[in-house]
Amino acid sequence: MPRVSSLSKLIVTDPKTADVEREKLLGDCSNDSEAIIEMIVTEKKAVIQRIEQRAAQIKKEYAFLDQVKERQIKELRRKVELEIDTEEAGRRISIYERKNRIENVLMTRIEQDEFLSNNHILDADDNHSPSMEIDPEEY
Repeated sequence: MPRVSSLSKLIVTDPKTADVEREKLLGDCSNDSEAIIEMIVTEKKAVIQRIEQRAAQIKKEYAFLDQVKERQIKELRRKVELEIDTEEAGRRISIYERKNRIENVLMTRIEQDEFLSNNHILDADDNHSPSMEIDPEEY
């Protein structure tokens, strides 16, 4: 704020020296603007680093969910195979047809299951993560 308080001094300054004072004030304001931008960029880098650390911590803490998901899919596959084998007990179907039916039923059930169909843990392709590019010109 010292720059703003010097404005009143500029108003009462001799017109002959006013240009020099104005140039000095503009130079100081320019330096202050650059310092503010540097502070913003530094703080943004720190915030991004904290976000990345937290995301890594979340991924680490919830990594067990991938194993749970895999086990549930294996169990679901076993149940679907058993159902199809029971349904087709009297009929003869080719191994290829059986495999296709199992995969189709399995994919349908996975899509219908909230947990199995979504990956709720932060992904690397998550588009909601902050930009790593820090451009001082945007400030």
